[in-house]
Amino acid sequence: MVINQLVPWITVGIFVASVALFRQLLKRDRRAWTSLVAAVVLMEELTLSLWLLINDVQILSPHFMDGM
Repeated sequence: MVINQLVPWITVGIFVASVALFRQLLKRDRRAWTSLVAAVVLMEELTLSLWLLINDVQILSPHFMDGM
């Protein structure tokens, strides 16, 4: 139960940290760090996607789905 509540916040934290890191490193050396930060962001997105798939998380409410 606790892991289900923590994983989205961990992935959001990774995303925010990646954006902050990208912003700082972009000021110094644009080419060296762009691929590294892009890889970190992609890993974060993959982690969130896998978590959603494995745990069968329902993103949309049943009420919304009935109206479709």
